This record gives sequence, structure tokens and C-alpha cells, in this order.
Amino acid sequence: MRGARGMAIVLLAFGALGAAWACSSFDDSQTPAPDGGPDGSAADAPSPPDAADAATIDAADAAADAFSCDSGGLCDDFENTTLGARWAGQQLAAPGALSISTEQKKSPSHSLKVSIESDAGVGTANLFHDFTIKNVGGVVCDFDVYLERLDTSTGAEAEIFSFNILPNVDSEASLFIGYFAMGASGTQLSTQATVDGGFVPGNGQLSLALPTAQWDHFRFDLDIGANSFSVERNGSPFLVTKPLAARVTKNSGIRFYVGVGSYDRPITYFVDDVKCFPR
Repeated sequence: MRGARGMAIVLLAFGALGAAWACSSFDDSQTPAPDGGPDGSAADAPSPPDAADAATIDAADAAADAFSCDSGGLCDDFENTTLGARWAGQQLAAPGALSISTEQKKSPSHSLKVSIESDAGVGTANLFHDFTIKNVGGVVCDFDVYLERLDTSTGAEAEIFSFNILPNVDSEASLFIGYFAMGASGTQLSTQATVDGGFVPGNGQLSLALPTAQWDHFRFDLDIGANSFSVERNGSPFLVTKPLAARVTKNSGIRFYVGVGSYDRPITYFVDDVKCFPR
């Protein structure tokens, strides 16, 4: 029941407008690394910082929320209590709500609370960020999720993570989206696209429903080059959709979302320790 609805979610979002990392320096510039992502070998042979880098590092040492990543990524443990301080923006529509919370946390004391407070309408509650890198090869995101409440009276699903490729005149599709969503009957991973004016469904996959009242770690990996979108849960393969609805190798970047795009039933979950990098 998500086909047309899923497309509408990301169209609304447009209107509102290897995966190694090092969380060692405080740099919120969000400027992409020259190679499109961090290089794990840098930890073995770091280059001496210039004066500007040294000033950034000094500032980091004095900062209260030093959970951040090298240039090119987005890292957030939500210890900065200004909602969305490191993100490009947020989407909110009642009865959806976002807040920085101490009710549940992975580390150290705050997390992002995502909720649809009632079934009084269709709610939206998400943070989003853009990697505006020409011909980006995908995105890898790691974060932790604590599911507190999920309506069991419907088969509808609410997003945890989703993305849309930012197209340009050369793109192979005018719209390419993907999402990981959860519901009472299970979880779903899927991609969708619009190619030459026609809707193209992806090779979606379903799995078991997520348990409540526990933290789970997820890795989301969109790899356009490998023609796949996959999810690991607690270090083990969980879902994979392959091939993608479209391989949009020519693009202007990617926008990704953490939170609910559109949902009309009560739900509450928490997100913590987000680490995302472009491919």
C-alpha cells in the first residue's frame, strides 16, 4: 500500500526544498572530501594540520558535543540540543513531532525523538540532509533506533530512513527514491523511480517486524555502482533490494531523511548516533 503514497512523500520533500569514517575532529562544514568520502588509510598516516585545521581541532577540544566526523560526512549524537543543528532542514506536519529527548538514549544523554502523536491526520516528522556531489555513488548511514510504540491495528508502514537522488538534465530517471519502513506486520525495503514519465517499482523485500523497547543498530547502504540498497541490523544482513528501480549514475547529489515522511497512525521511536557518508 506504499506505491503511490511513497512517491507523494518524496515529491513533498522536493517541494520543501566503503563506508569507513573517523569521528575524531569537530568539523560541521559538510564540504565533501575530494574522493567523495573518507579514506580509512588516513588514520594510519595523518597529514599535519594547517593553521585553519589546528584552530578547528582546538575548538573541538573545547566543544561540549564533540561527536562529529571528518569533512564530507554528517555525524550527530543529538547532544547539541538545538534540533537539527547539523542538518540541512526538517519537515514537520501535525500530528508529527520531533524533539531532542532524554527519555531514551544510546550515548551519552540525548537522542532524537520521532513521533506521530495520534491518528488525527497524516503526520510528518523528519530531519534531512543533502550531499550535493555531482554523480554521487550513493550513501552509507549508520545509526541506532529504539522503537517505543507502534500501532498494531493497520498494515501501514512508517519510514525510518529514506532518500531521493537529486536529478539533473542528464539523469537516467526524473525521480529515484528509496525507503526503509516499519509496520506491525513487518519491515520493508524498496526503491521506486520515474523513467520517461513512467512509474518503475523496485525489487522490494520484506522482513519481520522490529521488536519494541530495545536499541537496534542499522547500517543503510545505497550503492548505485553495485545496483543495490541494503540494510544490516546489529551487524548482520537484514534486507537487500537488488536491482534498483533505476541506476541514476548521473545526478546532482542525494538527499536523505531520518524520520517519518507520511504516516497516519500513532508511533514513537528514538534515533541516536547518526553517521552518514556519501559514496
